[in-house]
Amino acid sequence: MTWSVTWFIMFHHHPSDDPGVRPSELERLTTSVHPKEKLPVPWAKIVTSLPVWSVMLANFGSTVFYVVLIMYMPVYLKYTMKVDIANNGFLSTLPPLGQIAVMFTAGRCASLAQAKDWMNVSAIRKVKLEYLRSIKHPSHAIRFCRTATVRMPGYDQIENKTPFIRHGVESKCIGLSKEIVFSCIGMAVPAILLTVATAIPNSYIFYSFLVVSYSLSGSVFSGFRVSQMEMAPNFVAVITALGDIFGSLAMNLTHIAFIVTIGDSSDQMAWDKICWYLSGILVMCLVPFVLFGNSKIQSWNTPKKPEINEPIAI
Repeated sequence: MTWSVTWFIMFHHHPSDDPGVRPSELERLTTSVHPKEKLPVPWAKIVTSLPVWSVMLANFGSTVFYVVLIMYMPVYLKYTMKVDIANNGFLSTLPPLGQIAVMFTAGRCASLAQAKDWMNVSAIRKVKLEYLRSIKHPSHAIRFCRTATVRMPGYDQIENKTPFIRHGVESKCIGLSKEIVFSCIGMAVPAILLTVATAIPNSYIFYSFLVVSYSLSGSVFSGFRVSQMEMAPNFVAVITALGDIFGSLAMNLTHIAFIVTIGDSSDQMAWDKICWYLSGILVMCLVPFVLFGNSKIQSWNTPKKPEINEPIAI
């Protein structure tokens, strides 16, 4: 209710309707912002894009994870841990609070990593000049790089015909992007924690592992969810809509699978089985994103306009 009232008071359809916008800001907004040209959606390119499918699968796996933990952990508290409803309400708020904290922390860390050039959105990591100068032969540098452009004095080319320029040393190596790193933190680490939790007989420690797992999942908002927006800025609405479809599918299938799997809600063995299933789903949905996911703007983001041959005047 508070959020709704705040939104209705502060929301305005146009900057000119907002009394808080200064005239200079309004002039800048109205003169610099132009309506975007409506581009045809390249459906064939989108549905055959490996980066898009990798994001969709990651979204599917993380949604299954969210739904099970956030909706059914209160069931675990009530029937397995025998926690009364008053304490249940407090304990049930811990996972989303932890996720929000991790979400903001991961966002700050991702911005810092990119600013410091530790990681960047194109998954390119620069190798330091001093390190490459210590390499005796430029061909050795290729062992450390999937793709490399190495510049060393006195060399014009090597066996793989990589060009060299006689000024300084420079190399770029494909590395892990921040999106992949934070996706792994938000999916692979929870999968490990869920697996470890199945070996813990104490229900309170088991629940603590679930809370930490769900909290860490907040880092995916600096992971594949960023790639979803950056890979095709012109069609981010289309890709987001496809992601929502996969998310809705995951949500509905999860409810059905949970009802079939859980059986007796007080049986710890049933919850251990659910943890194993969730771990497998998280890993299987993460692997394609690690292999094919990236935030590089796709070639089909800007469709080529058909060339119009103007008649030549004679």
